[in-house]
Amino acid sequence: MRTEDFAADPRFQDDPYLPIARADRIVSAMAVPVVSGDTVVVGAIYANRRSRRPFTADDEAALVTLADELAVELADSLP
Repeated sequence: MRTEDFAADPRFQDDPYLPIARADRIVSAMAVPVVSGDTVVVGAIYANRRSRRPFTADDEAALVTLADELAVELADSLP
């Protein structure tokens, strides 16, 4: 998920986090899931900016790669 203006994006108008994001002056945001196996979401990695500087597809691809590596490490660390 990427948005260049969290507060103005209609997908997030009912988001309970919106007042906090506004108070923290968060503008651009991006999040990707950390998925264990094929279907179980075990977490998320989130990044934001306090300026209107959109995240790119390359930024998202890098975060997805990091999330994939994290999922492998988490799976390997469990008994």
